[in-house]
Order: sequence, then C-alpha cells, then structure tokens
Amino acid sequence: MRTTVIEKLIDLENRNGNIVLLTGDVGSSTLSYKFGEKFPEKYFNIGISEANIVSIAAGVNYVGFIPVVCLFSKHLVLRALEQINDSLLLNKRKAILIGEYAGFSSSFEGASHQLLNDISIMSSFPDIELYCPYDKNSIKESIEEAALSERTSYIRINKNDLISNVMDRSLLGENSRIIISTGYIGALISKDYEMDNDINSKVDLILVNKVKPLDYAQYESIIFKYDHIYIIEENSKIGGLASQLKSLFYNSESNNLKITSFGVGECFGDTGTYEFLLKKNQLSSTEIFNEIRKSF
Repeated sequence: MRTTVIEKLIDLENRNGNIVLLTGDVGSSTLSYKFGEKFPEKYFNIGISEANIVSIAAGVNYVGFIPVVCLFSKHLVLRALEQINDSLLLNKRKAILIGEYAGFSSSFEGASHQLLNDISIMSSFPDIELYCPYDKNSIKESIEEAALSERTSYIRINKNDLISNVMDRSLLGENSRIIISTGYIGALISKDYEMDNDINSKVDLILVNKVKPLDYAQYESIIFKYDHIYIIEENSKIGGLASQLKSLFYNSESNNLKITSFGVGECFGDTGTYEFLLKKNQLSSTEIFNEIRKSF
C-alpha cells in the first residue's frame, strides 16, 4: 500500500508541480524518501516533531502548494491533534494527511505504535474528508480526490502488502443481508468472501473507501434494501463507520433495521503477527463469518 501511495504522489507532482511532502524521520518506513529522490526540493524531513510538521503544512498551503504529510497514523493523529484542529481546519487550510501503519498493521511495534480509533477521532472534526482505501485503485482514487478537494483529507494506510485481485467494490444481489467493510480488512474479507459459498450465496458485499462525508442518498438506496447489515472495520466500534451509519439511519422510520458491528472493543493494541491480532480481537474472516452464520 505504501508503494502505491508514493507512486501516486510522484504522478501528481509530475502532472501538477504543486506537491510538497513533509515527514518526520519515517521516510524509510513510509517510503516517502522515494518522493525525495525524485523531487529533493519538494521533500522535507522535519524530524520527530509532528505538531510542527502539521503547522508547517498549513503555511505551505498558505503560499499555494498542496502539502502532504506522511507519518505513522498514531503519531500524526495524537501528537498533532491540536494543530490539525487549529492550524488546518479552523483556518480552512488544506493538507493531505496520510496516516500509515494504521490499525493493527504496526503489529510487531506493539501497542505504543497502534492507534485503533483514528477513524473515530478524525471523523469527529468538521470540514474534513476521510478515506480508508482497500486496494491499489482506491488508494489512487483517495489521493486524486484529496488533491482536488478544497478541504483537508486524512487517508488511512495499512502497512501490509496489497491484496491482489480484490473484487469490485460492490456485489449487490437479491439477498436480504449485506456486509459493508472498509480499509485493508475489507480487502481481507472480500478475498475470503469469494471462497465461502455459504456466505456469498446469502450475503451481499460492498467495500467503502470514503468514510466521511457519507453520501446519504447513496447509502439510503442500499441500507433500506436489506434486513440485516454487518459492518466490519479495523477501528473502534465507537465513532467509526458503524457509528456514523447508525446516526444517519436509525430513526423512527427504521425500527426494523438491524445493524451488527464488527470492530475493535474497548482495548489497546498488542504485539504479534497481524493475523494473531485480528484473531485476538475476533476480527478474522473465519470468526466474523461464523458469527454471521448464526444470524441466518
């Protein structure tokens, strides 16, 4: 995923010439150094000073460039939260914030490097756009849209390698149940969904890239078609995609709408393989599909 991010940023700079990339001693980890090799005058390693980096990004935008900030998601969101609010959003400045090593993907770095509620935190801000891409095309789409938008965008990137041949983002049939998922875990779910005939014959699937703002009209045409909706995300159950959809659609007219949320409970991260951490948090495809079967 990180390689696709940098390739797309290099493509944007080649076409537009207005990208400035800022990072903080994680150029190798995020692969942003490759942008610096192509455009050394547009690449700045500010050091371990995330709050300063975001404030500098606001200034870079003020003089007419599109600043891109590449940092670990936890350090970007938590250490620079005030600057995201004040320097960027409050002052209506634009930046593309790329939070990498998101979710459990910094698995061996441990809990101190894992932020499991960045979607929740960033979604709570006004005037921000939020993306959780799941494959190569959705990464490119996220960055392209973010570059064209007048708002600040946050793009959540998993550390792991891309999953090849992720199915089209929507498989909508005549079933009465649907899975809605986002981000890298959505790619994992879709891969295993294809191989599980018991699930794919009874449950439809849609993968979501843009998490905020949600298009009410688009979701309305989907949500009320189904009796049971399963939302799967590698984020806290509180404040994530499931919470946003519930806030949009739970009202007096939707008493029969049933939403089951699969996400991270009230816990911190841990150390181990990515697969181990998903299983520990009941977020492996096997465990999720078994729970879904119980509702048939």
